Amino acid sequence: MKRNIYIIIPLLLSLALPGIGSIVYVSEVNNSYPFIYKWIATSTFLFFLWQVLVFSWKIKSIIRRTIYLIVGILLYVVLLTFISETIGFRENDALDVKEIVRIIFLISIFLTIQYGLNSQKKIETLKTEKEKLLKENYMAQLQSLRSQMDPHFLFNSLNTLRSMVNKNHKNSEEFILNLSNIYRSTLQHKNNNTLPLNEELSFLNSYLQLMKCRNDKAIKFSLPNSDSDYSNYSLPSFGLQSVVENFFKHNSIYSKRPLNIQITLTDNNYIQVANNIQEKLTENEGSKLGLDLLERRYKLLGYEKGVVVEKGKENFVVKLKLIPSS
Repeated sequence: MKRNIYIIIPLLLSLALPGIGSIVYVSEVNNSYPFIYKWIATSTFLFFLWQVLVFSWKIKSIIRRTIYLIVGILLYVVLLTFISETIGFRENDALDVKEIVRIIFLISIFLTIQYGLNSQKKIETLKTEKEKLLKENYMAQLQSLRSQMDPHFLFNSLNTLRSMVNKNHKNSEEFILNLSNIYRSTLQHKNNNTLPLNEELSFLNSYLQLMKCRNDKAIKFSLPNSDSDYSNYSLPSFGLQSVVENFFKHNSIYSKRPLNIQITLTDNNYIQVANNIQEKLTENEGSKLGLDLLERRYKLLGYEKGVVVEKGKENFVVKLKLIPSS
């Protein structure tokens, strides 16, 4: 129904306006023509004028749009006058002041209505994109939540904690805090589209610390200086964790050949996440879902190149666009 309105409105206007005597464009008509012919001809002219003006909204450049309107309207008037005189529909050859005023008035009415329709269409588009963004964000949060709430993840984490407590490991308390921080952050920010870079790095640090404790010397990582202020930038919520989780899915982890994850900031407002390639023999089903979903979330936020992937012989690099905080 919403799409049909863009067809119904010009048809109704084209049929209704000729019935209003003071607004009819072809006013000086040959009286030998039946009334219905006059009505049909005038409605056809008005509908064509509507279409001429509709095309102007597709031109993004204001200067080009203005030039198109001027040239298009002049050609429309010339063509309309020529056709009217050729078929003997008009009695007078020249346009008088009243007819020029009527043309300008009609154009103003049509442009005003079209502006309202286009504005409504933009609002509907924004609503649709917002709904898509919320859906994509929900999927990302759900995926992250499921990952952290996965029985294997929880079981392995608790198993590691039990072992650390039995050995009176000095990092037992830190491990508990990191595990708590992961669940707290996931639940606390489940409705956020983006998170400040500081919080992203803090969450990632907790996640990597847990993975390091579980895999001992098989994981090495480095993060940007935690004392720096990164509050001016944001990332799609839990975006860094999605990238790093993808590394674990793709690569094998050995104490003799540890997985080395390096997170650095680039000069062109990207944060770079890199790892040494130690590909698994069997591909993990759905392992690329995280990056694909992350790329779609960037596009919904208005960034076409939000995720840049570079794969070399020895290293795999993912760059995430830093979003300026509003």
